[in-house]
Amino acid sequence: MLEDPVQAARAAGRRARAGIPGDVRHQEKWRLALEMLDEMAGADGWGVLGQAAAVGRARPVVAADADDGDTTTFRLELEDRGWQYRAGAQ
Repeated sequence: MLEDPVQAARAAGRRARAGIPGDVRHQEKWRLALEMLDEMAGADGWGVLGQAAAVGRARPVVAADADDGDTTTFRLELEDRGWQYRAGAQ
């Protein structure tokens, strides 16, 4: 939370112009990626994995940049979800 009231007011203005609700907070990029993968592959999601299987394709491989690849929790979460991945190196 911003301590300076002027900075806080500016941030609130930017959030309002961008249409970002006040209760939405920063999330790391790798967490957003996991949410997108879950949405894409989950039972209530887009059915991407079922579509791939239906046409005889292998499960897609997740490609990540070095920043995400260096995040151990991200890699472990991918493994827990059964995703193969390739990540860039720094």
